[in-house]
Amino acid sequence: MYHIQEIALDHWNATQLAGQLSSDGLEMVAFGQGYASMNAPTKKLDGLIDWSGC
Repeated sequence: MYHIQEIALDHWNATQLAGQLSSDGLEMVAFGQGYASMNAPTKKLDGLIDWSGC
C-alpha cells in the first residue's frame, strides 16, 4: 500500500526498534529530536500550512 523509502528515528533508546526494522529491510536514518535537526523541517512545514483560516 505504501512505498516506504526510509524511516527517521532518534537513536535514544531505540536500539531494539531500529534493529527490528532494519532486519525487515527498512532503511534507518538518524534524526535527533533537537533544535539542530528539527528547526529547518519545522520551518518548511510551517510554510506549507495555510494559516489564513485560523
